[in-house]
Amino acid sequence: MGIDGIEISAGMTNDGSPVSFDPFIRKGTEGIYRSFGEDIANVVDIPVISVCGYRTKAFVEKTLNETNISAVSFGRPLIREADLVNKWQNSDEDALCISCNKCFKSSQYGTLGCHVYD
Repeated sequence: MGIDGIEISAGMTNDGSPVSFDPFIRKGTEGIYRSFGEDIANVVDIPVISVCGYRTKAFVEKTLNETNISAVSFGRPLIREADLVNKWQNSDEDALCISCNKCFKSSQYGTLGCHVYD
């Protein structure tokens, strides 16, 4: 059908309401849509990509090694640390992003970027 892959996400609203996404990723809540990705990956023949809340190298590796999910994707962690994937090649440190969502409030801060310390 011409579909190269499916990314499993929930999207977000334009009004910044709290229903758009969890404002903070807490320990133990990584990959909050992973189970949906697993369900879909088990019944389709194309790559499934899971997104939302991946913050540790160990959990990413567990997801890729223990499920049929083909890849994970990142948004906010890469806004905070553009070199996160390179960092994980040499380290097991957690991502610095805490999902405070200030990066999405560009109208307030003027630019897209991590504003956790503003």
